[in-house]
Amino acid sequence: MIGRGMVLRFFLFILTLLIISSPAQANLSYDSLADSDLPTVLIVKGTFEHDDDLSVFLEAIRKHNTTAIIFNSGGGNVYKAIELGKIIRALKLSTIQPRSMECSSACSLAFLGGINRFAEAGSIGVHKSSFINASGMDANDAISSIQKATADIMGYMTEMGADANLLQLALQYDSDDMRYLSRREMENFKVVTEQETKQPSSPPQVATTPPTTTHTAPSTYSAPPQSSYQPAYRPNMSIPAAHSGIVHHPKKKAEIKFDPDNKSRTLVELRNGATVYLQPYDKQWYMVAHGDYRGYMHHSWVHVDQYELPKSERRYIQISSFDNYEAALEYINKSDLNLDIYLSTNGWLAVTLRGTFSQSDAIKITKELKNARRIPQDSILNYGNTYIRKL
Repeated sequence: MIGRGMVLRFFLFILTLLIISSPAQANLSYDSLADSDLPTVLIVKGTFEHDDDLSVFLEAIRKHNTTAIIFNSGGGNVYKAIELGKIIRALKLSTIQPRSMECSSACSLAFLGGINRFAEAGSIGVHKSSFINASGMDANDAISSIQKATADIMGYMTEMGADANLLQLALQYDSDDMRYLSRREMENFKVVTEQETKQPSSPPQVATTPPTTTHTAPSTYSAPPQSSYQPAYRPNMSIPAAHSGIVHHPKKKAEIKFDPDNKSRTLVELRNGATVYLQPYDKQWYMVAHGDYRGYMHHSWVHVDQYELPKSERRYIQISSFDNYEAALEYINKSDLNLDIYLSTNGWLAVTLRGTFSQSDAIKITKELKNARRIPQDSILNYGNTYIRKL
């Protein structure tokens, strides 16, 4: 079990062994850092490359009975860093970053994989090139690559429990610059989880050996590991006031209606991305303003700026909904699928398959799971516009 006091001892121990940070090396390597009074730590060194064989990482974890990961890396391939971060999360390992070592650029994404995350101020660095590299592409391919990379990274950040707005900060710094995060920024962007460990309840026990899992889902749906939800946990059920948003509809356009009714007269048709100003009317409709037009839009047609989830073209697969957290929690604990709970604008709780999917994958996965009778026949795909936050 890793707490704040133990983390401070980690930092002191590391500083004793490494007075000066060694430079990042090419290719990933893994060194064990152990002490009789401390859990075993694995140091991930080097640059993330697209062809890195992460089975070596898994073997090092098994060999050393690792409970936490430290990085000494200047970054590299974004998707390989995300892959390593997902392995860290799957094994329920913690991540710890002392200032005496480097974790910048793509490494910051791998760090987010920790189920518990601890870092000293100035130890995590971000900049533009850690997220987007469109060199050597023509204009259309570059735009497509940037859009896909942005969506993938924001989805990963959200899945790891971090604030995807960190991406906006990173994009303000060019590849020849680096922005090292302050303590407050790491807390505000949920890069670290120390605030959670200040709660009276203890942080979750980290796994010391990789779990063995039997997968029974259809081959097209490889689910991430199920989180351990604690009954004593009380989620944030507050609903922020909606003031503004953008049109975000699967048909790429939506209508402002004269009355709060789908069959009502259309005042104007707006394309996706159009800004609208909002005032809640009821649990299904907003009163909206756009230019000289005043009317109504359904909640599912607008991505609200004040809600916590990032806009994405990927789909959620919603399989059920509940009017209270306990019932939703009981449902996911009984399911053999990996599920998430989201607070919706109507105050209900939506239960979805873990993660988000491209439209084609979502359709295929939903069809296979319905045919296998593993999800209800009335399960739906959506953009998640009505979801406020993951609980």
